[in-house]
Amino acid sequence: MVWVNIYAEVHPTESEEKIRRAILSIFPDAVFRRRGKTLFAASRSVARLGEMLREQRIRDSARAQMFAGMRHSHVEIKLNKQAACAGRVSFSVEAEPLGPIEVVIVAEDIRSVVDAIAPDTRALRERRSRDRS
Repeated sequence: MVWVNIYAEVHPTESEEKIRRAILSIFPDAVFRRRGKTLFAASRSVARLGEMLREQRIRDSARAQMFAGMRHSHVEIKLNKQAACAGRVSFSVEAEPLGPIEVVIVAEDIRSVVDAIAPDTRALRERRSRDRS
């Protein structure tokens, strides 16, 4: 079972609706609430995130970011808001003026979740080349 908690600060110059749509483009089942300047969302699926990583061909870099943010039973990652508004996944590694979309993925076996949505493509390529031989 997977739980995803999503946080994004909504600045006065930003549209809350656009941030909601950006989050929904990555986590379609997200349910929202707002407290002050922070928009909170919860999701139970990382399937669309995995699809986007595959479509954008960034699984290896995503895997590296997820392993860097791995803590016991969860992964913490930061996504670029502007990229998400454009329907893309881009990881934030530096401070951004409007801040990131912060994502916490929680699971009993978090490594299996990361392996499922961002498999090591080098291992996949090696396996395919062995199978062809």
